[in-house]
Amino acid sequence: MFKEAATDGGTVNLEEYTASVTGYISKCIDDVTVSKTITTHPNQKPWMTAEVRMLLRTRDSAFRTGDRAALRKTRAKLSRAIREAKRAHAQRIHGHFKDTGDTRRIWEGIQAITNYRNISPSCDSDATLPDALNDFYAWCEAQNNVVAEKPIPPQNDQVLCLTAIDVRHTLRGVNPRKAAGPDNILGRVLRECADQLADVLTDIFNISLSCTVVPTCFKTTTVVPVSKKPTVSCLNNYRPVAHTSIIMKCFERLVMRHIKTQLPPSLDALQFVYRSNRSTDDAISITLHLALTHLDKKGTYVRMLFIDFSSAFNTIVPQHLIGKLILLGLNTSLCNWILDFLTGRPQ
Repeated sequence: MFKEAATDGGTVNLEEYTASVTGYISKCIDDVTVSKTITTHPNQKPWMTAEVRMLLRTRDSAFRTGDRAALRKTRAKLSRAIREAKRAHAQRIHGHFKDTGDTRRIWEGIQAITNYRNISPSCDSDATLPDALNDFYAWCEAQNNVVAEKPIPPQNDQVLCLTAIDVRHTLRGVNPRKAAGPDNILGRVLRECADQLADVLTDIFNISLSCTVVPTCFKTTTVVPVSKKPTVSCLNNYRPVAHTSIIMKCFERLVMRHIKTQLPPSLDALQFVYRSNRSTDDAISITLHLALTHLDKKGTYVRMLFIDFSSAFNTIVPQHLIGKLILLGLNTSLCNWILDFLTGRPQ
């Protein structure tokens, strides 16, 4: 239905088609989502439950009315409820440390034990701050004067075509804890409704790949400045955290998986990033092995040079990147899609 509404003269308006589908998904989320207001207090105990709060109010009410029998009964119930709440809270804390491989749950347990609360620093009510941060974050774009031009693909160029099975599998693997992007579509919705959304999203993805155009709503980003320090003294104290569409992240993952299969085996053997079964631990192990093996010889020493490029990914020129990807053997249509993905990104 949405595709037919966005089709004019046999040509599908991808922008309208995508915006209609994502807008409808967001509307359905708003229709079924229940809003709830939760009041918390700074001195609230971590084991406090709704049942304990209700018994506290009942006890206070019995005390004010002067009913001694009701007061004794509610005090006994309150004591039992508090003991049970504390026992349940202790079991939850212990559950965080059962799986030593789940570092997220371990840190959550440590934060619960220490009652850690991350208090965000207050921001100045300066209306010019967003524009100043935008200019500061986009300094690398101002230095890029290379115009992005899509090369003409050859006649026998093969366009990547995704299957509904792959899209469904990727949607089911979405982390439900991920923050929603500007489209307000939650990861939990994509995961639970993967069967219903796989076909329409597969159609949108394949049209995007064939037209080598990424819809603007997929490229739109919400940039959240997070303070690096408790006290903010300059713009460099803010770290930009970009929230993008989770649907687009799934799309990126599918394309990335295809790109990895197309890369030649002639890549540097000591490259560990974006390689299957490789990690930074491998890089550290190899570095230590080479250094310690060399130091086994008498009268030897090791010098190491570590280079950290400032905004390494942000300063990549998309046009130059596309040229290198074509040399690696990627087809022109896919490179044009990547070029469109990297350019014209509103925030």
